[in-house]
Amino acid sequence: MILPTLPIRSSRCPLNRRLAHGKNARSARVYLLSSVAGLLMLSLPVSVALSASHWATSSQARRPASGHPAAQTKSGVSPEKIPVYRNTSADVRYVGSAACKSCHRSEYEHYLQTPHGQAATLPEGRPELRNLPAAGDTICPDGGVHCFRVFPDKGGYFMSQFDRGANGTELHVEVEKIAFALGKPLMATGYLIQRGSYLFEAPLTFYSAPGPEHTNGWALSPGYDKDSLGFTRPVVDSCITCHVGRPRPTDAASNLYKSPPFEELSIGCESCHGPGGLHVEERQERRSGPAAIDTSIVNPRHLTTQLADETCMYCHELGEARVPQPGKSFQDYRPGVPLLRTEAIFKSKLLFGWNLEEWSDEMAASACYRFSKGAMRCSTCHDAHFTPSAQEAPSFYRAKCLTCHQSSSCTLPFSERQHTQPVDNCITCHMPKHVAPKLVKVGGEGTSHRITKTEDEPIPQVDAPQTSPSAASGMILIDSDGADAQKRLSPIVLLKAYQGVLAHDDKNDLAERYESLLQTMSSDKDDASVFSALASSELAKHTDEGNRMAIHDLSEAIRLHSDSPRDYMLLSELDYRASDLNSAITTLTTALAQFPYVPTPYENLAVCYLRSGQSSKASEIIHRGLEIFPSDRNLLLLDQRIHP
Repeated sequence: MILPTLPIRSSRCPLNRRLAHGKNARSARVYLLSSVAGLLMLSLPVSVALSASHWATSSQARRPASGHPAAQTKSGVSPEKIPVYRNTSADVRYVGSAACKSCHRSEYEHYLQTPHGQAATLPEGRPELRNLPAAGDTICPDGGVHCFRVFPDKGGYFMSQFDRGANGTELHVEVEKIAFALGKPLMATGYLIQRGSYLFEAPLTFYSAPGPEHTNGWALSPGYDKDSLGFTRPVVDSCITCHVGRPRPTDAASNLYKSPPFEELSIGCESCHGPGGLHVEERQERRSGPAAIDTSIVNPRHLTTQLADETCMYCHELGEARVPQPGKSFQDYRPGVPLLRTEAIFKSKLLFGWNLEEWSDEMAASACYRFSKGAMRCSTCHDAHFTPSAQEAPSFYRAKCLTCHQSSSCTLPFSERQHTQPVDNCITCHMPKHVAPKLVKVGGEGTSHRITKTEDEPIPQVDAPQTSPSAASGMILIDSDGADAQKRLSPIVLLKAYQGVLAHDDKNDLAERYESLLQTMSSDKDDASVFSALASSELAKHTDEGNRMAIHDLSEAIRLHSDSPRDYMLLSELDYRASDLNSAITTLTTALAQFPYVPTPYENLAVCYLRSGQSSKASEIIHRGLEIFPSDRNLLLLDQRIHP
């Protein structure tokens, strides 16, 4: 009996594609065949990825940096007079949005009604859950036998997965309670499952907007149509940071969180203003604000355009690769500090309309932005404290246009403008809706931010030098803070950036640059990800010597406390192929302790025990796995093999 190879268990944001380290690594899958049990050793694919999650684009030439004479703040303060905000220090504590309410009640109450203020809630806060019928809703993708159900019950809302048996019976049922709800109610809402202190994405999403694979209502979460992940898709820091106020992960790569997992559930005031501890302290002492600009808390109004927009770009400009600077995590970003100090964000080319979060590039290409000479910014049109309703939006945004333009300057005859929907609406013609290819499955539409006269207007040539890849790296550094920014980047940052970009396009010509850089870093003895990448490069050679080198590299990665389940799985497979069962068992036992909610170590460890004739230990591991993953097909097949 041959068991199917498991799909990779993604350890990053679910929208991220996974990348093989090395030019040919996508086709390199290491299989271990058991000659005793006739079982195929189950594994994660060799392909792996670094995350590419929520980012931005700007260059020194197209966005004046904080010290550029041309840059002016909305308040008219010149860059030389921009205050240094004291709450950007890492030791200033976060206090939560509720602490702002007593002094800023109007802003606080309006903000709670915005999409940001409602980005994350407890399940009972979502109408699609409250409106569920008593029996719930059941989804069996493609009419198959493996089904999912979302339903209310005593104590909350739940999801289950099961196999349909004869006469409507439910087999191998797994039930999990919904812990949190995330997302835009106008587009889609996803859900989190909490198992102990670990967070996972739920397999069902509620779609408010129709997409090609669903009507409005319940359907599989993005990516679940390819990988049957059930309740095993981890939610890590890079994935959750922009969906909640303040996550509390134990580390950047794990889905293990402190208790409670979030300091503040929904996106709050401090996401844009920075930690408020110092400000609250000083206001409580003096009970009145200073006459000059208050430097105890960031006010984006007084920042340069680049610094102010980077606060938005941190979550609203995805790019292709987002890499924390060495020693930094995504949690370290502070509004008012250049984003590049925390992370480097890359694209390999201009990506207008690539997804719903790519607006900064489009705005920077607009005539409005270019002729404003740095005065136009995100907040020119968007008010973080207020979101107009669908009925209010046309007049709200038209008024924004008319702060610079006049109604009479529109060349379309007034009579024709009366026939647009809504009537005489600037946005209809100059900022049309477009389908976002990356998020087409969720029915996502975005608003073009190029602000063109006509929809087919070409990208202005003046922007080409600022939006072209640099000769040094072949990539665009989105959050550049100067002409020499890419030269100042650490090689490990560039290596991970190449990995992230190649995750979206493995035929990209950056593959050769990646391999060349990787070889120059082979002497780096301090980074597990370098050894992991070297191992994949060796495995892609498909030679015995390559396998031997991969064993060495993977052993080094694990010695350096690799946080990737893939490294443990690959090393155990290679040891298995070399008939070194003791080493394979040791590696898998370590993996089991480090990744208790990843199914693959249970499956592979059971196979190793069977191969070594330890069927009782194999049975014990299988049963431990089935207690956590009762629907796991591979564990069920192994159990059937031992207990026919």
